[in-house]
Amino acid sequence: MKSRTLVVLLAAATLLCIAGCGVQIALSETPEPGVATEAPTPGERTELKLGVIGIDLDRESFSQQLGDQIRSFNAKNTEYYVTLVDYLSTGGSFEQGRQLLNADLMSGNGPDMIVFDSEAWMIISAGFSPLPYIGRGWLLDLSTLMDDELGMDDLVAANALDCYGGVYLISTSFRVESAMGLRERFGDVDGWTLREFLDTAASLDESQTMCYYMNPDYFLEEVAGRYTRTAIDWEAGTCDFDNEFFIEVLNTAAKVGTNDGSEFETRDSFETGWERIGRGQLIMGSAYFSNPTAIRFDEAMAKSELTYMGWPTADGSCGSSIGLHVPVGISATSEHPEGCWEFIKHMLAHPSSSLDSRGLPMYRPLYEERVASYIRAEPATWEEITQEDADRLLREIEKVDNLSFYDFEALKIIQEEASRVFSGERSAEDAAKTIQQRMQLYVAEQTG
Repeated sequence: MKSRTLVVLLAAATLLCIAGCGVQIALSETPEPGVATEAPTPGERTELKLGVIGIDLDRESFSQQLGDQIRSFNAKNTEYYVTLVDYLSTGGSFEQGRQLLNADLMSGNGPDMIVFDSEAWMIISAGFSPLPYIGRGWLLDLSTLMDDELGMDDLVAANALDCYGGVYLISTSFRVESAMGLRERFGDVDGWTLREFLDTAASLDESQTMCYYMNPDYFLEEVAGRYTRTAIDWEAGTCDFDNEFFIEVLNTAAKVGTNDGSEFETRDSFETGWERIGRGQLIMGSAYFSNPTAIRFDEAMAKSELTYMGWPTADGSCGSSIGLHVPVGISATSEHPEGCWEFIKHMLAHPSSSLDSRGLPMYRPLYEERVASYIRAEPATWEEITQEDADRLLREIEKVDNLSFYDFEALKIIQEEASRVFSGERSAEDAAKTIQQRMQLYVAEQTG
């Protein structure tokens, strides 16, 4: 770890001489419509650096919304202004950019804030998890900055945000990620165990299918990926994978087989996953809430009442997660945490109206306003909801106690060793021991 850190620091030092950290981009040229402003002057206002790795603020996405929020903040705030530091532009590759960011953070010269962009993970690389940053103490607990203007009660998904022993990440909008099934089968539950999953699968007849679009790797991502959040203790530098539950996860993944649903989606006969769940042929399928009508839409398509139990967990606790759109954290070494908090408050209260339909607002007043606009005494279509529907949506959000992040490198280790279980080359017990050994080395490397 020491030699690797030295290489990173030398590389960072070289690039610092050339470019002065990441490429710095001023975002004051395009203020909010109707607001006149001049370019920020460092002598008049304090600069807040926002570190990113390859985010396109001009693409129509949540990243574009962040760009609008930065410009709006720069146009209005009289004490602070935000500039973007793109480590991808300096590093050349995603991994090099991440190493430069880490070197800056280790040396105490990192940005004031960091964006862990979920869209960047999918487009550039699957590897920018915030969990090691939390474990190393590089991110500030945002609850220490909360005030009368913005506190935990003002955050709709506060229960999930506080899942790491503090609130280290926040986002303007979010979605609920879960799995759904018929209420008459699952009842009114928040989660279920792996044993209940296996018993349900064993009880099916030949005409029934357990999961929509399933294969061993997807099962591992959903179940083992979630398990890594509690199995790895980044603060203590420990992990727990050589145990009965995880061995059962590996064995179950080896048995799920591959199902792409193609036999139900032909030109002559097309049946959606919702319809299959509704008639009992399909037992469970993925579910996402990103707007107030999501539950009503699901049940209208299934023509049945549904339960959102999520994916199996070790103890049967809630199997759903909250996904943050462009999550932001504050660096623990920032000299201006109060200024960063001012930006975050502005960010939450000023979402881009063009993207309202792609996520639920995190800021409670905006969430309530958004949901209220859909409520009708007698809804005519699934695009309208009742007060009862609104209350149920809020319950589904507030019961979730986890964010959807997991460590991609950790999952890669699991998938590599599990592939030999799937091929019959080794037992799940042996794979679990090897995963434990490799994971312990990885965690020690990341936290040492």
